[in-house]
Amino acid sequence: MILYFPFDQTEGTIAVDASANGFEGTLGGDPLWTAGKFSNSLKFDGDNDQVVVKYDPKMDVGQYTLSVWVKPATNSERSEARRVGKEG
Repeated sequence: MILYFPFDQTEGTIAVDASANGFEGTLGGDPLWTAGKFSNSLKFDGDNDQVVVKYDPKMDVGQYTLSVWVKPATNSERSEARRVGKEG
């Protein structure tokens, strides 16, 4: 596991990585810490909210699997995840 954000904090502008690598994610925009399914979570309003992780060579793993829990605000056809990935 390269990176794991449980998002179980209740405040702050840093998402703490629970993997052995100790990366940090800097919150951008204005996501809100809120109650989640199992602990806490981040609520993104769809307007420039993001979690940015500084590049590290440990992240160069070639192929990878990404897993996220998403709870859309509504169940309409317009509900979508905008983008999850890396730049470059």
